[in-house]
Amino acid sequence: MSNKDLKLIDGYLNNSLSKDELQLFNERMQEEEFSDLYLEFVLQEEMLEDALEGEALELQAERKLKKVRQLTYFVALAASLLIAFQFYKFLNPVAVLDQISGHIVLVRDGQERIIAKDLKLSPGDVLRTNVGNARILYSDGTQINLDEKTTLLVYGSSKGKKILLNHGRLDADVAPQPDGKPLILQTPLAQAEVLGTSLSLTSLKGESVLNVTEGAVRFKNLKGNKDVVKAGQFARAMENAPILAQVVKPKIEIKPRENDPEVLKHDRWLKHSFKLRKDKDLVAYYDFQSLKEKGSKYLLNKADATSGLPLDGELNNVLPIEGRWRGKKSLYFSEFSYVDCGRHEVFNLQKALTIFTWVKVKSLDRHFQTIVSKGDSSWRLARFQESDTLEFACSGLRGSPYLRGVKPLPVNKWLLITATYDGNEVKLYRDNQLELAIKAEGEVLVNDLRVLIGNNSQLPNRNFKGWIDELGIMKRAMSHQEIQVLYDAGKP
Repeated sequence: MSNKDLKLIDGYLNNSLSKDELQLFNERMQEEEFSDLYLEFVLQEEMLEDALEGEALELQAERKLKKVRQLTYFVALAASLLIAFQFYKFLNPVAVLDQISGHIVLVRDGQERIIAKDLKLSPGDVLRTNVGNARILYSDGTQINLDEKTTLLVYGSSKGKKILLNHGRLDADVAPQPDGKPLILQTPLAQAEVLGTSLSLTSLKGESVLNVTEGAVRFKNLKGNKDVVKAGQFARAMENAPILAQVVKPKIEIKPRENDPEVLKHDRWLKHSFKLRKDKDLVAYYDFQSLKEKGSKYLLNKADATSGLPLDGELNNVLPIEGRWRGKKSLYFSEFSYVDCGRHEVFNLQKALTIFTWVKVKSLDRHFQTIVSKGDSSWRLARFQESDTLEFACSGLRGSPYLRGVKPLPVNKWLLITATYDGNEVKLYRDNQLELAIKAEGEVLVNDLRVLIGNNSQLPNRNFKGWIDELGIMKRAMSHQEIQVLYDAGKP
């Protein structure tokens, strides 16, 4: 293991890699030798923490355990722990490997051998099911069934059971675990914390997929974004995307086009969308149907009037997902998500403007969670402080630059939000109804800040949590009649 490899793995586990370094890490993980080093590194870190925690029990109560992070010291200490660990692990098998079929390889202490019969597994054992299947059986009845072409590392400690799934698939039937000692299933992209359930976990190139058939699993990625996946749900962990539990949908019955309500909804919306994008006052229009690869992924601006300007939005840790109906796309945003639409001067809307967007809130758990904004010193549409209402703010206006809604935002329900300023009034609409209007005049302040969907570039950590599907920005105020048409065309 070279120092360069160590730094790459350590940076990945600490979420400190640049985009180029992350791409290099994912490429190297396709190499068997490097992926084995990754598993060994994680195991050594677990052992080091366990050993240090054991030592800490003998120290004075006020001393706190600090994690060792200097690589040279880490490797030296972990190596010494490994030597002592050899005696421990054979006396403390963590599980039994049984129901073996096909070609199963065990890697123990750097030595490979083919397994043909039941075997006691020790911490640090690596299993490869090249062609065949096997089962790991724990003393409490927990079963881990390994599919073919699967590689994993078995580890157990005072903290509970742990399996590091490098690639392949496993199915688990987990007995209820002791309080504070869940079964941990970890992949290169995510971690599943299992208290007692039935599930399958698949580790593939670029994603890990969790399916839960019984119970519930806390599933999180390396950024710390997480969700609880319940029975009948699945979730994916991918690079630069949040975790979201989704319902496993039954197979869709194909209906004739003229009888399919989902198709009819989409056709109705699409007809209006094509007409809308031709509006000469439309500054930016994101229908969320089209993403483009330009090194990163971008959300395409479809407004005809600004089609030649650099207004496409760069995606950051968002999840493309089904929107208001089948065939309509949206993006799911978490506490790390946003879309960066840049800082072009066309977004400096002083005399009049409209923002319209379809949103579905998952949770309100951050101060001023933002739907879209041009920093915090121009225009912005966001949650008001820590309330369950909206605020449309236009800094610089005389009268009242802050319009604060009165109705609570619904959770898990699609809502059309439209905010306008026409030089005389600031208005906030919910679906097709006017929620509130206040008198205001003057010009909205301009700045050189970036327009973000799902966050605020001037005051970050105001990330929206939920779904956004279609968003437009205009340099005039839409009328109530236009908003009614917009609602009728796009309602779920």
